[in-house]
Amino acid sequence: MVLMNSILSDLANAPDPEIRRVAASSCFTPPETLFSLARDQSVLVRRALAKNPGAIGDILTVLSKRKDRETPNAILDHPNCSPTLAIKVLLREYDVRLSGESIAVRDIFE
Repeated sequence: MVLMNSILSDLANAPDPEIRRVAASSCFTPPETLFSLARDQSVLVRRALAKNPGAIGDILTVLSKRKDRETPNAILDHPNCSPTLAIKVLLREYDVRLSGESIAVRDIFE
């Protein structure tokens, strides 16, 4: 298992995003490596990570802060996505602003 962790960590640091995607999608990749992949510049890597059943809630939270169009749906479909995180993702996705007790939704009905 130590050898596999080492190999997956090496893959996660590869310059090619397709190789990093392999590490991001493996349920055997160590959590600390998954955390670093959550900050990856490649949307391919982040999307693969969001679909990884081994990604815990904290990793999904880091992923949810990225501004890409593909990752939010994968986060919402993930079994480890908490209701709180799902609400945050949906609010961000639909550009909802919370202000005190009122909710203003911009550009949805225009």
